[in-house]
Order: sequence, then structure tokens, then C-alpha cells
Amino acid sequence: MDETPKNKVTQVLQSNSQNSIAFRRKMAREIEKIQKKLNDVEKDMSGLNLNSNIVVVQNTNRVRRETCSYVLESDIIGREDDKNEIINLLRQQHGSHNVSLVAIVGIGGLGKTALAQLVYNDDEVKQIFEKIMWVCVSDNFDVKTIVKNMLESLTGDKPDDKSSLEVLTGKENKDNTLDKLQKKFHEELAGKIYLLVLDDIWNESFEKWAQLRTYLMCGDQGSKILVTTRSKTVAQTMG
Repeated sequence: MDETPKNKVTQVLQSNSQNSIAFRRKMAREIEKIQKKLNDVEKDMSGLNLNSNIVVVQNTNRVRRETCSYVLESDIIGREDDKNEIINLLRQQHGSHNVSLVAIVGIGGLGKTALAQLVYNDDEVKQIFEKIMWVCVSDNFDVKTIVKNMLESLTGDKPDDKSSLEVLTGKENKDNTLDKLQKKFHEELAGKIYLLVLDDIWNESFEKWAQLRTYLMCGDQGSKILVTTRSKTVAQTMG
């Protein structure tokens, strides 16, 4: 049978129609597979007491922020008056105690740490105080850790952490007990006028602050603790 143009067109249409049907069947099978996988996932989620919705949750935990005493003064502009005001407060005698507190309070991003750094590195401050220390506290208000960090800032030597022998025996190295650290701290500061900067304090517990304060009363009259915090409650608790 001769293939006329009409017959050729009919064959092409039939071929396209068959291909289209095969394609739709193939796609239907693929969709069924995908749907089955989705159903299986939904069952698994139900078994785990999860919702099928995906929710992105921002981490609300405070990230511990490490700071140091060094600052590049050329990067901080317009804080000279604030710095001088803090230094004037540090020069004054507050109450009858040898050691008194000055607090820099404000919301995050106002430059509390930068201001404290300017004060800490000021030449006049270094003449007023015989010993100066910088400790970043953040949300980890652990008295032993703070005392260790104060000693490190004072001496440049880092008190050893727990040795492997301590971990194995469960016995603490006598050189690392809080009493021993306190003794070393007092040896460094006895009869000295000191400045201690406690940066970025979050703790509002009076009990913890009272515990730390017992280790800080060894300085001579005129010693100061400069605190930076976002919380007025912290300043009131420590003051």
C-alpha cells in the first residue's frame, strides 16, 4: 500500500498519541511513588509526634561572648567625655569599704565594653591603680572560674585545669581549690589598690555575687570594680 501524504499524517498522529499516553502513564506512576513516599514520611512524623509543617525557630539561647581588654582607640570616636566621667567615678571614694563598685548599664550595642576598654587602657587609670584585671563573665557566673581568670589577668599565668589524674581519682588538685586560689589572689592584692573590670555580667543572683565579693575585699582603700551589664537589677544587686 502506497503511503499517501494523508496516510503519513495519520501515522504521525497515532504515534504521537501513543507516546503521549505512555508518557502520562509513566508520570502517573512517578507521582504515585512520590505520593507513597510522602505518606510514609507523614506516618513517621506522626509516630514521632511531629507536625507536618516545617517551622524555622531562631535560637534564643544567649551566645557566650568573649571580650578582652585591648582596644584600638582610633576606632572609637566620641567617647572621651564618657571615659572621663567613668574615670572621675573611679577616683572617688564610695562608702566606707575599701572596695567599691561602678557600673556601666545599657542595652546591647551601646558600646559598654568599648567604653570599659578605653578606661582600662587609659594612662591615668594605670597611675591610679597598682593592679588592674579584666575578666569577661557573660552568662557563666561561676565563682571559681572568675577567680581563676582574675589570677590569670594579674599574673599572666593560667591556673591549671583539672588534670587527667584528678579525673581518674576523683580527687581535686589542692592547688586548684577555691581556698588555694583565694590565697594566691590575696597574696597578689594585699595592700594594693586594684581595678577589676567584670565585663558583660548577666547574673542577677545576690547569693552568687555575695560569694564572689568575699574574695574581692582584700584590696586597699580606693580599689574599684567596674561592671558592664545590660541589667539595672545586676547593678543594684552588686552595688
